[in-house]
Amino acid sequence: MPSSPEQVVSEVGKRLAEPRLGKDALVKLLKQAENALSELSQSSSLHDTLHPLSKSLVQTTLLSHKDKDVRLLVAVCFIEVMRILAPDPPFTDKVFKEIFRIFISEFAGLAETSSPYLTRRMKILENVAALRCSVIMLDTGCQDLVLDMTKIFFSAVKQGLQQCAHQAMLSIMTQILNEKVTQPLLDVIFRNLVREDKGASHKLAVDIIQNCAEKLEHMVRNFLSSCILNKDAAVNEHWKLHHKIILEIFQCAPQMLFAVIPSLTHELLSDQVDIRLEAVHLIGRLLVFSNLRFSEENQYVFVEFLKRFSDKSAEVRIAAIDAAKACYIAVSSGNVARDILKALEGRLLDFDDKVRIRAVYAVCDLAKSNLSSFPFELILQAAERLRDKKISVRKNVMHKLLDLYRDYCEKCSKGTATINTHYEQIPAKLIVLCFDKDCESFRPQNMELILAEELFPSSLSPKERSRHWVEFFSYFKSQHAKALGIIFSQKRRFQLDMQAYLSLRAKKEEPSAEIQKKISVLFRKMSASYKDTSKVEECFEILQQMKDNNIFKDLTELSKESTTSATVRSTRDSFLKRIGSKHPIYNFCKELSIKFSHSILNCDIICAILESLLPLRNESTNYTESACDLLLLVAMMFPSLFQGSEEYLLKLFSEESVLINEKTLQMLAYLSKSVCHLSVNLSSDVYMLLEQKCIEGTRAESKYAISAIASLIQSPDDKKFAKLCEKVVGGLHDNLNVPTLLQSLGLILEHSPCMYMLYDDQIISFVQHVFVSPEFVSTPGLSSLDEDSTCSFSCKLKIYCLKALVKSYLPRTTARDRIEHFFKMLLDIIREEFKPITIWSSLGMPLGTHQHRCGMVGSDLIVMIRRPVLGSGLKRSTDQVSVDSISDVGAAVNPALRSTIPDVGGVDGSIRTWAAPTVNPCGSVRASRGR
Repeated sequence: MPSSPEQVVSEVGKRLAEPRLGKDALVKLLKQAENALSELSQSSSLHDTLHPLSKSLVQTTLLSHKDKDVRLLVAVCFIEVMRILAPDPPFTDKVFKEIFRIFISEFAGLAETSSPYLTRRMKILENVAALRCSVIMLDTGCQDLVLDMTKIFFSAVKQGLQQCAHQAMLSIMTQILNEKVTQPLLDVIFRNLVREDKGASHKLAVDIIQNCAEKLEHMVRNFLSSCILNKDAAVNEHWKLHHKIILEIFQCAPQMLFAVIPSLTHELLSDQVDIRLEAVHLIGRLLVFSNLRFSEENQYVFVEFLKRFSDKSAEVRIAAIDAAKACYIAVSSGNVARDILKALEGRLLDFDDKVRIRAVYAVCDLAKSNLSSFPFELILQAAERLRDKKISVRKNVMHKLLDLYRDYCEKCSKGTATINTHYEQIPAKLIVLCFDKDCESFRPQNMELILAEELFPSSLSPKERSRHWVEFFSYFKSQHAKALGIIFSQKRRFQLDMQAYLSLRAKKEEPSAEIQKKISVLFRKMSASYKDTSKVEECFEILQQMKDNNIFKDLTELSKESTTSATVRSTRDSFLKRIGSKHPIYNFCKELSIKFSHSILNCDIICAILESLLPLRNESTNYTESACDLLLLVAMMFPSLFQGSEEYLLKLFSEESVLINEKTLQMLAYLSKSVCHLSVNLSSDVYMLLEQKCIEGTRAESKYAISAIASLIQSPDDKKFAKLCEKVVGGLHDNLNVPTLLQSLGLILEHSPCMYMLYDDQIISFVQHVFVSPEFVSTPGLSSLDEDSTCSFSCKLKIYCLKALVKSYLPRTTARDRIEHFFKMLLDIIREEFKPITIWSSLGMPLGTHQHRCGMVGSDLIVMIRRPVLGSGLKRSTDQVSVDSISDVGAAVNPALRSTIPDVGGVDGSIRTWAAPTVNPCGSVRASRGR
């Protein structure tokens, strides 16, 4: 075989002309030709050398050969000949058409990236692009082949194909479009431009449009304008996709659409709902992709878009809301964003409930996307839909606000957001729904489940929960506190009933019928905490029949107040696992475990609140005030939740601080009196602080301090009471904070009656001194009353004296021995005070402070007489004298008082009583009075 490439090519050309060559021989010869041709450079002088090969290649048997190896090698040899003899390859138009057809058939195999033929196919593709063969195709009338090749390019290109293949295809398509643009060719490009998968074929279409934007603009503009303006005429198969085409072109070559965009107002003003709907979707996305710059460049279109927020079709208005949401997420600042929010705000009051719901959803989702900068006024307006006339709207708004609040709490726990007073107002908005009588979903029993399961993310720690509880509780007004109190009260009743049931179930000694009767009553009571009472009773009965005692052990464990949050979750999971998720009462048991456990507040949260207060003991802030208010409410409802927090309580009350006030003392009093047996010892530090409040605090503080001391000491005769009483009596003589000392004295004597015997004379002497003194000296800081006040400090002080005396006589064990002496003293006071009343009333003059004193005397005496133990042991004559005297005075003071005097004229000498109104310091009569 000759060694030069020219000789090889010439010899192979001659041998290929031989008849009946087999496949193997053909393949061998064609490979020799391929190798030799690849060594030759472009030169027209090689025309004669290549003529034998060119002639042999165009023979019919090779161009139409069925073997793919032969066809591929023939195609490679053709492209090499065209390369060497360019720009004038020696082929006719007919031959060119066959050559291009064999090229295109090989392009289809480019998708087979693992094929051993890929290298040769890539060689053909790159040479077709480099030699501008596509121009020859158009010149020879091969438009049909151009279209086929374009389709094959888009089907063959994919991820993983070499970048050079993509560039070669792009180059070929650019050459074709620069020569001639046809609608069929444009349709193929559009079809791949709007593909959903956004793969390599989409990328090729985008690149083609970007490269040929100027050439394509005219035809694209005509096509899109026809689609927009002639809706009734189907331009072609893609006329329904023109919005997608606009959207894609807007992202890659927006300059092509300058003449198209203004015509979109035609769609926005169409009388067909579906057309307006699609137009709103499109413009919304155009705004997003342009970061709202679209509105500045196309103001008229944007104005018409904003008008679609008040479109007559609810479907279009909802689409506008969705578009507004996407736009604001893209850009949340600037005039355009404000215009969009204003339009969204108007839909919160839409007459269609579905639109209102969607508007609330959009507002909450936008707030979640940017917690710090989103205008909270808009959230408050969305929250107002909690009072919507439609129950469905109220439900959806509630759940969406809960979702927003959970997201806010989660971001706070992760440190991506900080405590925001605006979002902490959401629970206050939600909790008053329990007053909604139109919807069972808002009943207190169901709001309890929401507070327990939906208010916070399940992963939120007790410390984080306590922080948010204190923050949002600061926004609770009386109605909110009342709602929470109702929820707590019903939960507490349910817990007590459930504990009673578990106790009855554990009993073995009572007859089963009697136990079952009691259990049935409890089931009926507890069923009131659920929606469907009848079905719930059946569920309770099924639960009762279960034999697995571990189920009831888990329930008992859930009821323990000192159980931590982690233990509660673990126990609940264990309980529900024992029930089984496929059991008919599984959902009932799931709700039962929430209601029975301390799922809203628990000991971990209480400890966290107390712990957070300790560093703030000397600060009076909204946080500390809210924390104290919340702790007081919990102490009233669930004092047992303070178990485990004794250490914090001792630290809190061990030294004077601004937090030791009426509320915290009241909390301590409730905790001290509860049956949960807090292990709080009355240490010297705590006692000294309480003692200080009894002497130097306000009357309210002394009241709760005495109550706490009485509950914490071992016995009423404890020496602490004796020492405290001694200090109080001594303070009275020193005229220091007398109102508080009188309050403390009365309460001490009520809790420890034996103290009266020790200081009887001193107390009576002080009281008489107050009443006979022409003007009692006022305590500094406590005597400053308004000049117009009808009850002076002196009057109030005498009333406080009477209150203290009455309290000292109320203990049943010692009252009988001293009652006659007390009545005599009161009668003396009444007669003494009655004289000026009689004189002034006869002259028609105002009664002033004497009226208050006498009214209080009569009122306090009535309270004593109404005590059965006191009344039954009194002499009839003494009672009658007292009552007659009180009656006379009461008639002079206020005629209404006369009818409230008890009748002591029963045949058995007993006292027949009614609920007696009392006179307050301003002289009015009221039905009852707290002491």
